[in-house]
Amino acid sequence: MRNVTPLVALAALWLLPHAQSPAGAQEISSPVAPQEDTPASNDRGVVVAFSGGAASVGIAAGLSVWANVGSEVDILVRITETSEFTLFSPSDVVNDFAILVGTRRGTGKTWAGAAAGLAWVQSLEHGDGVNCAWFSCDYNETEESTIGLAIQGDAVWAIGRSFGLGLTAFGNLNPSRSFAGLNVGVYLGRQR
Repeated sequence: MRNVTPLVALAALWLLPHAQSPAGAQEISSPVAPQEDTPASNDRGVVVAFSGGAASVGIAAGLSVWANVGSEVDILVRITETSEFTLFSPSDVVNDFAILVGTRRGTGKTWAGAAAGLAWVQSLEHGDGVNCAWFSCDYNETEESTIGLAIQGDAVWAIGRSFGLGLTAFGNLNPSRSFAGLNVGVYLGRQR
């Protein structure tokens, strides 16, 4: 009889977590780590993106920082540079520094963001070559600076909690030289 009591106690301990709660009984919830496929929380944190691709001017590169400042509001700070691809003459270059306001939404392993705001735009254009001798020329340069309307949209696949790959569509509408482009990027920071 003494050997049966420990067996009953072990069986009761094993059954206790597996027992169904009776109807109407309150269950006590315990904190559980979020599953990978649950929607992303509102606290999206900071995400930094490095991207490169093509734009209406030529090739493009960008650096973007998404920062959560409210329950549904994000600030996006970006630096974008687009440049003509030339081998034997200087390239025309357009770049912007922009501060945009937008939002990010996501579920599980994907998220997307969209933002618009103001940008400081600088452009450098080269005219025809002058004083050419052998393989070198002097070029007339025209520099302009202006204010533009910047837009950006990101679509990201989160490979891990702090690493993702995605696409960045961007543009800038300004009186000097408007541009638009599409980059492929690496995203670092809280993805899920």
